[in-house]
Amino acid sequence: MNQLFANIYERADVLLLCGDITDRGRPGELQILINELAPSLLQGLTIVAVLGNHDCHGGQTATLVQMMRQVGIKVLHGDDNIYIHNAEVGFAGVKGFWGGFSPNTIAAFGEENAKEIMKETAEDTRRLDRGLRSLSTPVKVAMMHYAPIKATLKGEPAELMNLLGSELLGKPLDTEGATICFHGHAHHGTYSGMTKKGVPVYNVAAPVLRRTGLQLPSIHTV
Repeated sequence: MNQLFANIYERADVLLLCGDITDRGRPGELQILINELAPSLLQGLTIVAVLGNHDCHGGQTATLVQMMRQVGIKVLHGDDNIYIHNAEVGFAGVKGFWGGFSPNTIAAFGEENAKEIMKETAEDTRRLDRGLRSLSTPVKVAMMHYAPIKATLKGEPAELMNLLGSELLGKPLDTEGATICFHGHAHHGTYSGMTKKGVPVYNVAAPVLRRTGLQLPSIHTV
């Protein structure tokens, strides 16, 4: 980890953490990361984060969010999910959840558990929609943990597709004019893809970044 974040403030203006910031959702695990990032935060690096499924495992998400916000990390969580970096760039983020992709999507039908799964996905989709719509910056960056398109999941087992993201999360990217989107979660997926209307989406899960040699994303603005 020391090498990963060493002097990152000299190489980046903003660091995005797309979830799974911890392994088991324990505050002690998060503190290790905070200690590593502290020098960069002191040097003025902006860090923007969303939570992942690993961060939820310990049932202490509120504590994790508070810990990060106390040291200046911009956590996009719940209804507090936008951050305006400057006059040019704004961020809207959610964790996201399951749901799958056509023609094999999960429906909010039948058992209450199925309804609750899709309720969480629908709520985060609405939060992302509202967040992107509220941004007036020329560049609108969307962040999430779960995938919003199927293309960046290529390489993952077909039977896991419904558990790795939801096409619902991709709709606000198109309807609200997102410039670019980053997500994590899919370790065996593909680095890049596009929404139906051409918004570039990047899978920045650590194993994917290692396989691609840390290619730079392409951002096009009008």
